[in-house]
Amino acid sequence: MRAWLLIIGLILMGTLAGCTGYNTGLVAQEWGTSYKLAVANQTLNPDAEKNLKPVYGLDNKAADKVVNKYNKEFDKPPQVPVYSMGIAGGLGSVTTSTGSQY
Repeated sequence: MRAWLLIIGLILMGTLAGCTGYNTGLVAQEWGTSYKLAVANQTLNPDAEKNLKPVYGLDNKAADKVVNKYNKEFDKPPQVPVYSMGIAGGLGSVTTSTGSQY
């Protein structure tokens, strides 16, 4: 009887050990990618620091508008979600709406 319990215990331990497979998430798969890209870009153009031409993109006015619009979003109070649920009854249905944050 003891031998059977030992065998079943070993099989159970082996099965549980096999179920704990290492799951690599997206972060683990992409770990170090930005560093590798920076090294590759510096390898492709090692004299980039000598280029003093301005980087083209948004002009001053457009960039200022974007930053101001972004900052104005924090001036408004956060919107409270509204939940609506219907309650069915014997005489009809009643819809209640709550403006609670939680």
